[in-house]
Amino acid sequence: DLVHAGWLGADFFDLVAEDGCTYILGVTFTIIFTDDAGNPTDLNNDGKLDVARREIYYNDAFAWQDGAHYDIETIALHEAGHGLSQAHFGTAFADAGTGALHFSPRAVMNAAYSGIQTQITDTDNAGHCSLWSSWTSK
Repeated sequence: DLVHAGWLGADFFDLVAEDGCTYILGVTFTIIFTDDAGNPTDLNNDGKLDVARREIYYNDAFAWQDGAHYDIETIALHEAGHGLSQAHFGTAFADAGTGALHFSPRAVMNAAYSGIQTQITDTDNAGHCSLWSSWTSK
C-alpha cells in the first residue's frame, strides 16, 4: 500500500533531516514485513526486503499551491515515485554567474524542487521500467 498520510509540522522534518537540511518538502517512509523474531523478510528471495506499506508526509511549513512557491501535485508525484521504489537521480548544479539551480536531466525524481512537473518524463519512465521490468518473472 502507498498512503499519502497527510501533513506534519516542521519540527518533525527537522528530526528526520540529514546533514542539517531544513528544506524537506515531503518524505516517504518504507515499512517492511518482519518475521516473528523481528527480522526483515524476503519471502520470494529476490534480494529485496518485503514492503508492507509506504507512507508519505508533507511539510506544512512551506507555502503550497500559490503559484509562486511549491506545487503539491509535483511533490506528490515525486514522493509517489519513491513509493514505487524510485530513488533520486540526475545532477543539480548552480550557475556560477546567477546562482540559479539547473538539473541534468530535469526530471520528477531530481533531488531538489525544479518547478511544476505534473507529467512523468522519459527519464523518470525509464527509471521506473528498469526497476520493475522483471518483476513478474521472479
